Amino acid sequence: MYDLLCTMAERPAPFCQYTAPDLWTRPHIAASMLAFHIDGSNDLASRKQESIISIVDWIAERFAIDGKRVCDLGCGPGLYANRLARKGAQVTGVDISTPSLAYARGHAPSAAPTGAPSYRLANYLEDPLPQEQDLVLLIYADYCALSPSQRRTLLARMRAQLNPGGAIVFDVFSDHMFQKLAESTVLEADLMGGFWAPSPYVGLKKSWLWPETTTGLDHYLIACPDETFEIYNWMQYFSPHSLKDELQQCGFDAPAMIDFQTGSVLGADYGDAFGAIVTV
Repeated sequence: MYDLLCTMAERPAPFCQYTAPDLWTRPHIAASMLAFHIDGSNDLASRKQESIISIVDWIAERFAIDGKRVCDLGCGPGLYANRLARKGAQVTGVDISTPSLAYARGHAPSAAPTGAPSYRLANYLEDPLPQEQDLVLLIYADYCALSPSQRRTLLARMRAQLNPGGAIVFDVFSDHMFQKLAESTVLEADLMGGFWAPSPYVGLKKSWLWPETTTGLDHYLIACPDETFEIYNWMQYFSPHSLKDELQQCGFDAPAMIDFQTGSVLGADYGDAFGAIVTV
């Protein structure tokens, strides 16, 4: 325990550990994440339902998805994939969470114009991905949780999925959101109301910030009666300029920065999140 507490007390190197899969594969945490996803009234794991509907509407219209092949990476419980299928897309959802995929399949539209979505249990950084796609989606800041090298890997993998003329659409959290954050330390019994494990447990959360790269970390230590584990929740925040520069360095010409809620051209007064569209 002494060594673990020393680790919690020391500022780590950015992206030194990658534990994101634990959020989706540890049974208790995966169930907690699913509950937040399908709640529909908060933005803790997915956007509110009305926002999801708006985003699906503009994606469907802008990309004329009827009959198109669409891959939703990190699809979770199918909140976007099932709606896009109802609008005529041939959808494949990819995720590493077994409970989320079970929910997605259980709520898939059997009477969709091109059939129910296909759901695949896979890690989009490592496992084979659906090919010959017209549109690839990565929604709700999955991109931000990855290290720079992981982002380059994923962009290359998404590019390889696409048919000529296909597009990638994703969103990020902005540098405006980063400016609202502060470093902090929290120690609580059953931290986050039982989110991390069956009660009883004690949770220690240490939040770190790197202003020079607009990077944040929530580092959790969860101590249960029968085990102790850590979660590193990294988040990179972007300005439109920094995201456009990163995409161009990865070989994408003229990426479009958009208001992700509406799909319109991003204005100077962008808020806590925005999106990008790149074509090949």
